[in-house]
Amino acid sequence: MKHIYVLCNHDTKTIKYFLDCLANTIQQPYKLTNIAILMKSQQWAGKDGFFYYFGKNIIGSKYYTRQDAAELICGRFNTEIENKIMIVLNEASREKKQYNWGQRTKPYDNQNNIFYIFLTNSSNAIKIEYHDRRFCAIECDNSKANNKTYFRNLHTEFESGKVDRPFFDFLMNRDISKVNFTLDRPTTELYKNMQSFNIRITSQFLS
Repeated sequence: MKHIYVLCNHDTKTIKYFLDCLANTIQQPYKLTNIAILMKSQQWAGKDGFFYYFGKNIIGSKYYTRQDAAELICGRFNTEIENKIMIVLNEASREKKQYNWGQRTKPYDNQNNIFYIFLTNSSNAIKIEYHDRRFCAIECDNSKANNKTYFRNLHTEFESGKVDRPFFDFLMNRDISKVNFTLDRPTTELYKNMQSFNIRITSQFLS
């Protein structure tokens, strides 16, 4: 929980929303939030490590995958994302120029239960428009970045197995019956800045 506070920059509204999103993936993965979370930090701030733990130990490896964004969107996007509940897209290597397009297969229907997480070090990784209803942008507290002692202790907790069931039960018992995942999104400074980056040049000029 301390690390979640770090990831959410100690903002009460953001922490609540983030936990509600995680709870939704456990309680009712069939019910889409229609929101993707974008999380920004310096390198080695612990965002990827947390989602690896959550995907592997709480959701289960069968229902979680971590992908290169370009490879997922342009490449093998058939069976690779089939039956997944959470997909983490790390855009750190999205500048690759070569894409593996994979084998072409006959299209088929498959229910979408995916909650997308974008991890980035960039302040303008995704185009967020003024009337956006799809993203929640969170900037982490970077004070723990590259802190070897902090992350050694954190990974010891992750690997111990002692917190898995309590954390699962905590999310299962969390009341999310009144949460509107679109309207309840926290409007962070990162979100507003990303919106301003994508205002059309003509609008900026007239302003």
